[in-house]
Amino acid sequence: MTRLWDLRRSWFLTQPQSGWRGAYARWLKSRLDRMAAQPDA
Repeated sequence: MTRLWDLRRSWFLTQPQSGWRGAYARWLKSRLDRMAAQPDA
């Protein structure tokens, strides 16, 4: 599913967010980037 829909390209992660949304967006994007960098098991 994540191969078909890359959340890193969603509006939420591509547009600047402020406050707690900004902190969450940065955290989420870093997690998604790490997951994408890992080879499939």
